[in-house]
Amino acid sequence: MSQTATLPEKNGQAVNRLAEMERLVREEAASPPEDAVAGVHDYLGHCRGVVHIGAHVGQERGLYSALNVVWVEPQDVAYSVLCENIKDFPKQRAYQHLIADGKPHKFGLSNNAGFSSSIYDFKLHKKLWPEVGYVGSESIQSITLAELVSRYKIDLAEHDALVLDVQGAELLVLQHAGDCLDRFRWVMCEVADFEAYDGGCTLTGLEEFMTGRGFVRDRLLCSATRPGIGSYYEAIYRNTRTKQIETNLPDGRVVPCLADRMPPVSQKKESSTTALIPGLRLNLGAGNTNLDGFTNVDRKTGQEVYPLPYDDNSVNEIMASHVLEHFSHRESGAVLKHWVDKLKPGGKIRLAVPDFEIVAKDYLAGKPLNVQGYVMGGHTDANDRHGTIFDRESLTELMMACGLERIGAWKSDVVDCASLPISLNLQGFKPSSDVREMKGVKAVYSTPRFGPLQHCRCIERAVHQLRFESKGGASCFWHQMLSVLMEEAIADPECEYVLTMDFDTVFGAADILELYRLMLACPEADAIFPVQSKRGCTEALFSLTDGNGRLKAMISEADLERQLLPANTGHFGLTMFRAESLRKFNRPWMLPTPNKDGRWDDGQIDADITFWMRFKDAGFQPFLAPRVVVGHLQEIVTWPGKDLKPVHQKPADYDKDGIPAEVIR
Repeated sequence: MSQTATLPEKNGQAVNRLAEMERLVREEAASPPEDAVAGVHDYLGHCRGVVHIGAHVGQERGLYSALNVVWVEPQDVAYSVLCENIKDFPKQRAYQHLIADGKPHKFGLSNNAGFSSSIYDFKLHKKLWPEVGYVGSESIQSITLAELVSRYKIDLAEHDALVLDVQGAELLVLQHAGDCLDRFRWVMCEVADFEAYDGGCTLTGLEEFMTGRGFVRDRLLCSATRPGIGSYYEAIYRNTRTKQIETNLPDGRVVPCLADRMPPVSQKKESSTTALIPGLRLNLGAGNTNLDGFTNVDRKTGQEVYPLPYDDNSVNEIMASHVLEHFSHRESGAVLKHWVDKLKPGGKIRLAVPDFEIVAKDYLAGKPLNVQGYVMGGHTDANDRHGTIFDRESLTELMMACGLERIGAWKSDVVDCASLPISLNLQGFKPSSDVREMKGVKAVYSTPRFGPLQHCRCIERAVHQLRFESKGGASCFWHQMLSVLMEEAIADPECEYVLTMDFDTVFGAADILELYRLMLACPEADAIFPVQSKRGCTEALFSLTDGNGRLKAMISEADLERQLLPANTGHFGLTMFRAESLRKFNRPWMLPTPNKDGRWDDGQIDADITFWMRFKDAGFQPFLAPRVVVGHLQEIVTWPGKDLKPVHQKPADYDKDGIPAEVIR
């Protein structure tokens, strides 16, 4: 490793990077470790030892005190402090290596005492922690995990848990672990569901790899989140392809020891609270209502509906009739997410809550009804109190935020609260799998005869990653060509969704995938488009209406945190249409309209706006996806300023003002 790299100069004096890093690392090591996410280390009670890659200074050394531990850390200073920290733990040893693919890498050193140091550059990590950056880098020759195990003769029967805290390199480590990966019973990774590091591992990629190697996810616990960006998780995976032999440890613990690898069909399934309950269906807050085939869960009979004493991914169906509103509006989201976690992939949940919109309208209309009871609860006992109000829009939004799809209404088959006229009944399904490939999607785009190449690169990457069909066409009349291509797409009976793309839109595969997920989650959406700026001004390319049908001049920050917003008009930059809606939409779709004087200037209506106006008039509902943001390409003229620093100017400003004054010599 390099010993001479320096930080940028401060007040004319170079700051030695190693000295500054050592100060930060020792300062951090002297502080007590932060509390871990609840339940994240439960697996340690079932293992004999740990191989911890990305040790930093061994903050978990006390937690691992009864285990055999191998620590691995590449940073000079952190490794030095790590060795000092574990000297009183005889069962723990440390090695200084960068674990990756056996190739040399530039290792970036982060300014937060090295916690975010990585072989990858920061990407969306900066959105969560904008204050974190690199202060220097070192060129390090990496070794593979398989080489580490072989070189130091690490007994994986005594070190059967693998912990990875390698800041985006998780998949790289696992892919080059060789057969030794199969000998770990547990694998724990810190991973994000977005690209925190440029080219780094994401939750989707990790899930796909681990499933293919015979691991199942035991727990997924959120450790940090930012609306509109994503979340960081602690993901714990359990190996299903090993034979387990229970052995006694000196401290009295009985843990399974790994023996020879066996086919999945030969393994003995672990015991759990739900392993012997086939087709489990729960009736939460059942009260006196019994449903055939359902297990009642109710506080009155000694069971709590939150948290549920069942394993994640173990329940076929959940019924929660007039239960969710009893939780505080501050925790109802966490409660619903907990219930969804319990569902098996493809499982269904049915929710019923008082519909505040119906109650409010009936109240304003002077109809006789028990407003206090519906909104506040009956208050017949301590449990009969409400903490949240819902309408269809807010409940749908919450269900989508919790990962449910195919959300729609349902009717109660029994006489209960869900059969009341004020009851809002919505059901949703947990995705049967992580969506990595879109089905039934045809993408179409109209291109000019000459234009920018960035959009083409966006399409190329997205098609490669998501494997959908796309077709473009060139014409001087973009709206005519786009209409032709959309018509061709929906002529195929296998086409379920049409994705329109503009040649000047910048986007990623994740943006398309999110539009697709929202389409699956919201069957009432006929079209969904992201937020895109209008070129050359401060406006965005959408319009919204309020509850009275009037155009909204302002949009609130709360609205921008929503999953979907009912919209009035949008754009075609990156918009997903439901093919069946387009099949029902009368032609012509796009027809520009001159102003009242028959001129094509102020007051004219462009072809795309005509489309959206007619689309709405025909009864179809477009939605804005506020959390999906795409770019809009535009020309920029760059001039060398008087100090040779670049000065940027829009072409329209050049036509108006000429050369910028700050560049004229």
